[in-house]
Amino acid sequence: MSSFSFSLLLLFRMLRPQLGWRVLAIVIAAFPALAAAQNAADEAPLQEPPIILDERPKTAADSVIDDNNLAGIYQLAVANDLTVAQARAQLRVDNQQRWIALAGLLPSSDLQYSTSENDSDSSGVTLTGAVPQPNNTKTIRKTDAFTLSLSQQVLNVSAWFDLFQGLVQSRQAEVQFQIALQDLLQRTVDAYVAVIRARANLQASIAQGEAWERQLEQINERFDVGLVPITDVLDAQASYDLSAAQIISDEGALETAREQLTVITGQPVAGSLWGLSEDFPVRIPEPQDGNQWVNFAEANNLEIRLADYGVRVARLGARSATFARLPTISLSFSVSDSESDSDQTNFQTGLRRTTPNDSETDNLSLTASVPVFTGGSI
Repeated sequence: MSSFSFSLLLLFRMLRPQLGWRVLAIVIAAFPALAAAQNAADEAPLQEPPIILDERPKTAADSVIDDNNLAGIYQLAVANDLTVAQARAQLRVDNQQRWIALAGLLPSSDLQYSTSENDSDSSGVTLTGAVPQPNNTKTIRKTDAFTLSLSQQVLNVSAWFDLFQGLVQSRQAEVQFQIALQDLLQRTVDAYVAVIRARANLQASIAQGEAWERQLEQINERFDVGLVPITDVLDAQASYDLSAAQIISDEGALETAREQLTVITGQPVAGSLWGLSEDFPVRIPEPQDGNQWVNFAEANNLEIRLADYGVRVARLGARSATFARLPTISLSFSVSDSESDSDQTNFQTGLRRTTPNDSETDNLSLTASVPVFTGGSI
């Protein structure tokens, strides 16, 4: 048994039988609204965005990152990137829009309790025949009251469009999160390739520096036997110094690229990253017709899908604002139980009178409201 059904049963047992049937009838009236909202969510003609990766990322222990390949680096980025963490938190917030909008169509209940004590003193003169008699009294009244109220929207067209808008906003949030994942994928690939490129540049600089070093040694040997002038030695030395400076520059570029990758993954990446093998296949994109790629982008591009959801949200908001001018009908039921005791003392006669008073009130009402003038808010 669900918590909602258990609450209905408990409320039904607490109230008197005749009141219980009234309350149950009011609550049952809310079920068509809930069913219609669920059907709207299931039958809405909105295409789901393509899933790039599971929105719940694997941890570093679950990812294959021993060899520092691109897939493992991306899993680390999904788990630790702050931009994606922010997008995931925003997704959880925006997904609540459907439930917030649904709340306007479901029944609401309110339980109130109040206690009060009123002390009053009165003094005056009472005429007994022609003889005035003083009359001084003190009255103490204590009151305890309980009120349980239930209300249900019977007709509220604007609230229905708010519900549809909330459903679309939740799907819009999902597309926004997929865009964040796509952006992370691109940033991860760029940072990964930047490290590989910087490492390749450093290896080329080291090889070039070793070549200049050997050439400098050969020129020095030839200079010692008088085969070359001193200008050749100086030129070779300058080229060797330039290659050494280039090695230092490329080492700095490699460290910078690694730090940029660390910012995305949230932890330093030790060891060498996987690069492309010499026999890596380079294929021409298929199909080669550009119009087919344009059509594919129009049907699957997440930015276009997000803009389409934005248009739908705006249209539903406009309809909700338009139908806010229509009448609304609500059904409400309340039961009140009040207990009060009045203690009155007459100081002249010495008489004391205690008056208990218990009352119970049931109220079932159907209210129609028409916004005639709202100060311009509608």
